[in-house]
Amino acid sequence: MRGEGLTRNGEGVVVLRSVLIVSVVLLSGCRGLWQGYEDSPEYRLPVGSKLVLLKDVSIPADSASIYLQGGRILPFGGVDLYHPHCKFELRTLRPAPQRVHADTFVIVKVRRESDYARYAPVQWLAGRGIIFVSDGASPQMYATLIYLRSEAQPDVLRLTCGHWEDPVDAEHLTIGRICQALGDVFTLKLVDETIPHRLCSGRSREGEG
Repeated sequence: MRGEGLTRNGEGVVVLRSVLIVSVVLLSGCRGLWQGYEDSPEYRLPVGSKLVLLKDVSIPADSASIYLQGGRILPFGGVDLYHPHCKFELRTLRPAPQRVHADTFVIVKVRRESDYARYAPVQWLAGRGIIFVSDGASPQMYATLIYLRSEAQPDVLRLTCGHWEDPVDAEHLTIGRICQALGDVFTLKLVDETIPHRLCSGRSREGEG
């Protein structure tokens, strides 16, 4: 009887291990499918994709960047940090305005970061340049850093897109929300695509809601 009990227990362990292995495989498969859904927060923009600048843009004097939100180029003070926005950045700050010509930039690296806003109690009232003090919980910046390369314009460094969120239920921006910020200034071509990504189509100058 004791031997029989051991045998049954052993079979139970084998069955349990088999169930766990199958469960892990299924969960891994689901995770892969979820990460492959291009407009989910889990999707990672593939290296080798392209960011297309559709028209020339001017970088102001004494600056190395411009900000985009809702398809418009804005000064930093006009950006609502709680909604999707992007920062297009050069390597070099110059005393005179710099012009970046329409071009296709290869995405060479993508990194995600999340960090507490350094000056969380001091916030901009969206689009009005008014500062107020908040005693609420510190928001956290969820940013996607997209590093770029162009043979014709090597001074172009990266595009950083993100938003401030409450850490309790925050997510990184989807491709669709990045496109919402970029409007008709930029579009994305994913790896092996010859036309602008479908999630960027029809989103130009879309309101924030």
